[in-house]
Amino acid sequence: MVPASAPKRCSKERARAERTGNTSWVWKAGSTWCAKERQRTRSSVIRDCFLESWAYVSDGARGHFGRSGSIELPVALAHEVLENGVELSIAIDRFAGAVGIRDAQGAWGVLSNNFITRQEAFRVAVIAAFAPFYNAKMYHAAVVGASDAFR
Repeated sequence: MVPASAPKRCSKERARAERTGNTSWVWKAGSTWCAKERQRTRSSVIRDCFLESWAYVSDGARGHFGRSGSIELPVALAHEVLENGVELSIAIDRFAGAVGIRDAQGAWGVLSNNFITRQEAFRVAVIAAFAPFYNAKMYHAAVVGASDAFR
């Protein structure tokens, strides 16, 4: 189940939960994120928009988020997705002149010229989400010399 605290910019319909091992759940979703609008000219306002991959991992008792890096969306692609409401998988196929990009290299692959694929972006997000589980010592340790807020 997608946690209630999931980033609101992630589409719950597109999120996938996968069972890993006996007790872990991994939730993955691609999302777009736009910075505050900025003005390019007097008549044109634009936003810098980015593609991100998110993961949420839970063992049933606790859960943690992880995120990939982000890659800027071309203005035309961002407009198609955010302003016209076209699903990213459809828009990226049209943008790249191909079919089935979502199931291959993904938008990440198209935008980075395959230096980073969709699978690689999700791999980073999942590893980051698992970090508090495989590196629990660091996540539960008190910061030496820190104020009470960090203990």
